[in-house]
Amino acid sequence: MTDKDGDWTISTQGKEGPTGMEYLVGFPSKEFINTNNSYGYGCGCILSEASKESKEITRIFNFKALPLRVCKTDPSLREKTEEIENVMNDN
Repeated sequence: MTDKDGDWTISTQGKEGPTGMEYLVGFPSKEFINTNNSYGYGCGCILSEASKESKEITRIFNFKALPLRVCKTDPSLREKTEEIENVMNDN
């Protein structure tokens, strides 16, 4: 997950994810950019606890998918969304 403070790991393949993963129910297909099989990105709001040291989400309390335009037009996320789009366009 990327927010104004940086990149955060929600889950790593082969490792149990944080409590509350069931809240991450997904995005409407028109609001999800698929980059590789089931991997990709969308825009959403996650209420969570995180470890600043490890940059890992440790518990999820709630999630709400939002339209992509919300993140793309949020001034605090503009640099991050441009960076993500540039990486995706290079692949």
